[in-house]
Amino acid sequence: TVGCVGDGIDENTDVPSSQTKTIAGTVIDDYLQGATACVDSNKNGKHDADETSCAKTNATGQFTMTVGSEALASPLVMSGGTDVASKKPFTGTLTAPAGSTVINPLTTIVQAVVSSGKSVADAQKSVKRSLNLPDVDLTSYDPIATLSKGTATEKANAKKVFAQQTAVQTILTSVAATVAASASGTTTKESDISSHAAKEIANLVLSSTTSGDITSKENIETIIKGTAGATNVEVKPVLVTALASQVNATSTQAVKSISNSASDSITEIRTAAAQISTVVHNTIKATTAAIETGTPADEIATNIIETATDGLSASIAAVTINTTALETVATEATQPILTGAEGGN
Repeated sequence: TVGCVGDGIDENTDVPSSQTKTIAGTVIDDYLQGATACVDSNKNGKHDADETSCAKTNATGQFTMTVGSEALASPLVMSGGTDVASKKPFTGTLTAPAGSTVINPLTTIVQAVVSSGKSVADAQKSVKRSLNLPDVDLTSYDPIATLSKGTATEKANAKKVFAQQTAVQTILTSVAATVAASASGTTTKESDISSHAAKEIANLVLSSTTSGDITSKENIETIIKGTAGATNVEVKPVLVTALASQVNATSTQAVKSISNSASDSITEIRTAAAQISTVVHNTIKATTAAIETGTPADEIATNIIETATDGLSASIAAVTINTTALETVATEATQPILTGAEGGN
């Protein structure tokens, strides 16, 4: 993964906006192809129409763009694209602190903690403690690439990070989609709601003083209620309870299948994560469709609970993943070539 290229700058010195720098990075759920990565110049956690310092990601989630030097102090934000492993569209929003060379679900929580007033270093410490993560730099760490070349210890750490990354994205996707579907008659976007869900996870991280289970049913209920409240959306209590059970089961399965896997095969690990992501996508798609068509909440909740219990393992095992591209990882060799200033979408 590549960071800034160009002359160094003194953050205490005014730099003319005409001076430009080249920045590069990698977007990871699994790798997201065709996603739009942008400089979040107003630091509101989403891509606004007037933010045009942007670039599209390639098949290994990498992007390169030129920006004004002042943009280096701004966070990064991304949306859109397709998950390379699961082939499912990405519907949320991910962010990362200024200077990051990766954007993923974990950097999104780090940035949400930073937005509360913490330094990037302190935010990372809080997130790693809360999620029981190894001591790696989350703003530059690519667990997929590490799985392809690391030592046994490094691969074990990569699996822990990748597992928690998958679990956090499960929460963000499930909560944002359900709240958006419940906001009938409004123009509330799932991608915008995702940032509220990240803030709720950040609140749990900040309130925790020891390693805890963010994906517990109780915590997920708190995240759903907080996200719904922040967006003035009513989510039926029976749906909150059912969704918390479903997300807890799926996230637990992610940790079991990835973090505790006896295999170090990058293909097998990415396949396991993609199978879980596919089940989450399909379940949420069915749930949101039912909400939007007016299906009674009790009936929807029953269907959610069924997928969270006996049917979950079978549903995951039934997902077929095309593994052709899963050996390819983000490297210098796969990085996009900058042919000029990148702007717009």
